[in-house]
Amino acid sequence: MNLDRIQIKPRLRNAWEAIDLGFVMARTWWQSLMLVWLVPALVVFTVLSLLLPDNNLIAFMLTWWLKPLFDRAPLYIASRRLFGASVGVIETFRILHKLYRTDMLAWLIWRRLSLTRSFDMPITVLENLKGERRNQRLFVLHQHTSNAATWLTIVCVNMEMTIVFGILGLAVLMVPEQSDFHVMSFYTDGGNLASFVINACSFVAMALVAPFYTMAGFALYINRRISLEAWDIEIRFRHMAEKFKKHIFSSAAVLVLLLGLVFQCVPQSVMADELPGLMPEESTTMIKEVLEGEEFHNQ
Repeated sequence: MNLDRIQIKPRLRNAWEAIDLGFVMARTWWQSLMLVWLVPALVVFTVLSLLLPDNNLIAFMLTWWLKPLFDRAPLYIASRRLFGASVGVIETFRILHKLYRTDMLAWLIWRRLSLTRSFDMPITVLENLKGERRNQRLFVLHQHTSNAATWLTIVCVNMEMTIVFGILGLAVLMVPEQSDFHVMSFYTDGGNLASFVINACSFVAMALVAPFYTMAGFALYINRRISLEAWDIEIRFRHMAEKFKKHIFSSAAVLVLLLGLVFQCVPQSVMADELPGLMPEESTTMIKEVLEGEEFHNQ
């Protein structure tokens, strides 16, 4: 983690500003974040739909349940790009098994329905903390932030539902009134095909919201670390140190140049006259006299 290459302005933000920052990061890296989330999720959803043609709802629910795993790849990319590292989609795909394997059962069982999931995920993916250390870290990070992380989850769930109803409603509006095809009747009486269409719309909504949800939680995590570890102050001190070094080097160069000019301008004979030499015996005697003086024996 190189703070000198951080891609955002590290300053103290409130939780809602941090969420806005996460949305900005999601828009900036949208293509990569969407690909690393969508490809594994689409493979799982397609395979389950083919294996369970009469139970499309189960296929979708299983895919939805695996969201904590799919969210890890976008988080990995963002955590590297935030500090100036170049991480691509192909490189991320190569380490997916490592990202998914870390603390997998816990996230798919008792942590699955956590309302602060996006905020807590970096502790597992980026810090690799488990057990008591993870609980202590959560206790510190959740102060002043858990409320915003909870509301982030609630709002994103509602956004997914809004997108699903929007897509289904748009289909109703796009069918001409003169047509014999009734979309609402298809939704209610269409059987497995209608169920697959509704689940596919739900999957699209989930994929559209996922990068923003993940990045907003990551931004909350980064904002909390800036607050706890004073990244903004550290970076300012580093900049001040760099400027100080530059001034020191320039001042030293000027001083050396001036001394060189002085020694060039002063005749060697004058310098020799002004600096008379002493014999070693005379120097030793003078040093002893100074050391035996009263100034060196005051108590």
